Amino acid sequence: MITKILEGDGAGQTSTYRYEYIRDTRSEHAWKEDASGTTELFIIIGDDQWTYVAGQGWVKRTVDASLKPVNVSTQITQAMKDRAASKARVALKGLQEPINNAYCSHYLVEYTIKQQVPNPSGIGTTEVEAHTIGDVWIGDQLGVPSIVMLWKGTTDYMLQGKKTVVSTEQSLYDIDRVTSIAPPKT
Repeated sequence: MITKILEGDGAGQTSTYRYEYIRDTRSEHAWKEDASGTTELFIIIGDDQWTYVAGQGWVKRTVDASLKPVNVSTQITQAMKDRAASKARVALKGLQEPINNAYCSHYLVEYTIKQQVPNPSGIGTTEVEAHTIGDVWIGDQLGVPSIVMLWKGTTDYMLQGKKTVVSTEQSLYDIDRVTSIAPPKT
């Protein structure tokens, strides 16, 4: 996933999130790459989470969803549960469009939900009402679970009286590549 801050605090900053997930063992490994290198590194196995903290190494803690990259699929699912409250709209734009070797249905999606965003100070998060609009390609081939293969969109929100606009592109580029995720060596 690539995020770019288009407007607001941090305008011009780009971050790349890489994410691996194994459904059967509820294991996750994610890290953020930006101008300062690799940051926000974490491993989750079941209910255990290890986060890499600069200067301290690996720190074991309880699972903290605020440290994880934004999950577009979860947001869309949340918005669709109460379309009126989230002002959600969905429009089909195309069928059988190939994305990363999977045939996908292409939709325009728009919604407004409450979302946690990092504070400008870099410490903690704040809940904001975020408006999102974008294109989503959902792999929906017979015999394969539906999954977001590609997302391209923008989210805007007000934080401390300032408007922030973030562009996000999320792409699922490989399925069944990772075979295991292990706890870090501390």
